[in-house]
Amino acid sequence: MGLSERIEAAVTGAIRRGQARPAPGRLAEALDYAVTPGGARIRPTILTSVALACGDDRPALTDAAAAALEIVGLSDRAKHKPSELSGGQQQRVAIARAIVSDPELILADEPTGDLDRETANEVLTMLQELNTGYGKTIVMVTHDAEAARYAKKTLHLDKGVFVEKDLSA
Repeated sequence: MGLSERIEAAVTGAIRRGQARPAPGRLAEALDYAVTPGGARIRPTILTSVALACGDDRPALTDAAAAALEIVGLSDRAKHKPSELSGGQQQRVAIARAIVSDPELILADEPTGDLDRETANEVLTMLQELNTGYGKTIVMVTHDAEAARYAKKTLHLDKGVFVEKDLSA
């Protein structure tokens, strides 16, 4: 079961390992996630995709979506389909969706996995700005040591045990 499937199960209230069911709708309000390009949900255009992050595409949300695409540098691609974008551009769409839906928590599952270093750094800088500039908590899973350097705090999984490393020193 992939990360997005686990999130969907949690959002719908599945109970796992004796944990209590989340309050209805609470988890969905609190988080959004940035997926690798292959996992992106297909929408007619990226503008519609970003607007639908809030559940519909009313004109006010379309305006907010356009503003979010401007922030991530994709306003000129708003009418394009996700399949017409590069991997880095698709990651920026995921970030724009997070801006519009305004979650408290963003789960980023290998956000730089298919990207070249320059594009990866741009995406990581945007995630860092969401954290420092907008107060969003970012939980990023990565195998990329360079991406981990953008984190304020890291947890390493070593033989099934989390080991904390403080990167602020």
